Amino acid sequence: MASRPSGTVTFIFADVEGIVGHGEHGQSPEAMRNAFVRHETIPRQAIEANGGFAYKMMGSALQAAFHTAPQAVVAAIAAQRALHEEPWN
Repeated sequence: MASRPSGTVTFIFADVEGIVGHGEHGQSPEAMRNAFVRHETIPRQAIEANGGFAYKMMGSALQAAFHTAPQAVVAAIAAQRALHEEPWN
């Protein structure tokens, strides 16, 4: 895990639009739990791989800090790509 950034830092805030209520549309509770775990794990891996520090997870929202803006951008893009490529079914 990266060290907590200090000084001038860059923050990213991410959330999954529309995830609340998906269990009401036929997904099993187990499938929803698995999806939620993957949704948390995938961005955290991208954040850590790019030197970021994930400091807060609330529901489907994630907050992270980085030493530099380029690290944050690369992590955000990597997380988006990995989430898009994940076989959610």
